[in-house]
Amino acid sequence: MRTFARLFALFLLFSIAFCEEEGISFPAFSDSSSIDDGCSGEPATPPIMDTAQVQFFHQGSDYENVSLYMVSTNCYQCEYEHIFSLAPFYYSCYYTFSTEYPLKLELIGEKTEASVTFTFFPGEQGVYLITFETTQNTSVVDLNYDITVVTEPMDTNKPIWVTFGILGAMAIVWPITLFVYKKLRRIYQHSKSRIRVNQEYNNIEEANNGAPVLPSSNSHFTAPIPTTPRSRLTSLDTFRGLSLTVMIFVNFGGGGYWFFDHSLWNGLTVADLVFPWFVFIMGVAMPMSFAAMKKKGVSTFDLFKKSLKRSLILFGLGVFLNNGTVITQWRIPGVLQRFGGSYFFVSLIMLFVPTPSFLTKKKDEDHHHHHHDNAYSTTDTLLPNGGRGSKKYDDNGLFADILPFVFQWLAAIILLVIWLMVTFLLYVPGCGRGYLGPGGIGNFGEYKDCTGGAAGYIDSLVFGPNHIYCYPTCMQMYRTGCYDPEGLLGYLTSIFLCFLGVTCGRIFHTYPGKKDRIVRLILWGVFWGLFGSILCGFKQDGGWIPISKNLWSVSFIFVMAGTGFLMLCLCYILVDVLDVWNGAPFKYPGMNSIVVYCGSEILAFYFPFHFQMSENYNPQHSTMMLQNVVGVSVFVLLSYIMYLNKVFINI
Repeated sequence: MRTFARLFALFLLFSIAFCEEEGISFPAFSDSSSIDDGCSGEPATPPIMDTAQVQFFHQGSDYENVSLYMVSTNCYQCEYEHIFSLAPFYYSCYYTFSTEYPLKLELIGEKTEASVTFTFFPGEQGVYLITFETTQNTSVVDLNYDITVVTEPMDTNKPIWVTFGILGAMAIVWPITLFVYKKLRRIYQHSKSRIRVNQEYNNIEEANNGAPVLPSSNSHFTAPIPTTPRSRLTSLDTFRGLSLTVMIFVNFGGGGYWFFDHSLWNGLTVADLVFPWFVFIMGVAMPMSFAAMKKKGVSTFDLFKKSLKRSLILFGLGVFLNNGTVITQWRIPGVLQRFGGSYFFVSLIMLFVPTPSFLTKKKDEDHHHHHHDNAYSTTDTLLPNGGRGSKKYDDNGLFADILPFVFQWLAAIILLVIWLMVTFLLYVPGCGRGYLGPGGIGNFGEYKDCTGGAAGYIDSLVFGPNHIYCYPTCMQMYRTGCYDPEGLLGYLTSIFLCFLGVTCGRIFHTYPGKKDRIVRLILWGVFWGLFGSILCGFKQDGGWIPISKNLWSVSFIFVMAGTGFLMLCLCYILVDVLDVWNGAPFKYPGMNSIVVYCGSEILAFYFPFHFQMSENYNPQHSTMMLQNVVGVSVFVLLSYIMYLNKVFINI
């Protein structure tokens, strides 16, 4: 514990020294994607994160004005927007561009309509000069341009490499330090014990006038106590803690990097992974927790009451974390609300959708014995490393984790079909049927007020604009209004994703062998990942059903389920099979996930999770990275302290 604290302090001091060397202060959170409107005569000072200064210079032509049009390459099917017009006679101006995505620029002469289009990807805090002029040869008018780098851009990835380097060094030093400490402690205790035993023997020999003493039943030398296999799936705690750690990091700001933020509409970023992984992990744990309660004699009705209670608590916590004191502006949907709803409906499927007895028949000595439990598989004991204590559905072979629950699969698939039917068949006034885009200026402005299609329309009818999220990630790029990515329609697909997690949990509950578990996890992961990729056409935009976290589209949950299977398989191999990693430090927040998550939401803007060392508001990636990593590390440290004190809080 002390060693960990010292290493953490060294990391903090080194990072602060790095930032001070770069001449950077410690800012608060900001919207890193904003850019200046219009064209100015002077460059902006000081340099702003995720921006570059470009001077446009209209060279000595008295022929015509030239207009600049721009569109981001990440804005799907967007029209070019007019930025400014520049007169001839060597007029120039400065414009601040965002550096997050490549840009398409178009220069057009206002009289001759001569034009030139080119892709421009400026580097962060770089300064560029773009000169252009119109020339006329006989009847042909050309518009020529040239780009010059005035000030080289900075290496925006440097803070990432520094952070990963420090954390990687800590990951190496920490286990080595623990190993050496435990080794020295064992040597010291063994030496101390032998000295004490020898002293006792000498005292007894003196009392017996030098007669030899044989070890008695009261001797300190005792046989080692046999260890029992651990029943907790540590790899699941590790996966849950990893997801939670990344979630807190991106919620705190993710160092200001666009790939640590949610995707604008379609596609995947790091931030898009963690929420669906959590839903998947929740499903994995359900067969295990339900089986444990069933083993204690808890009835199906009591399990239903517990599930309802837990779902209502999660929903209530989510509403509390989302909102302030103005009830008329409360946002109803949210992250914990989605957890609660998904958990409840999957519980209903597990508890009340029957498992047919003819599909759960086992080969036992008594061939007339049947399995009638609706919620669970036949495993009585969960052993992470595999081994005895678990039974297979011998009659079902490779499909032992599927066939007994075929009716439950049908119930979950029906929910998926409902999502598809509503999404593609529901008529949305002014938008038609089947629209899946962000609206606004996307799709060439044809669906301006249609953000999310049927999903957005349903939320507007049920909740109204005052009770949904009004700052979606697509707002700035696509010029949209309110849209809630955790809206009602997405519950259907998140329930199915949670059910796929249940299927994953049943693999551990049904198959005792390590090899059987690993093979099935890999097969399921590849299958769902490939299925989702086919649906989106292996591309970000333009497929049949794009991968969209904003919609929780079918392709999105399939790919997330696939990565969930594979990530859990990797953790299982490293932690529970090969035992080369004990899951630290991620397993600690994974064992107190609800406390850590709620704490991060409530305390996000308090020290030490958020701080600034200067009144000047000028955020940089290095200081934001330091701030966010420190905030996450403190929560990991707090969860470790809770683990040491055996404090575990669950709902």
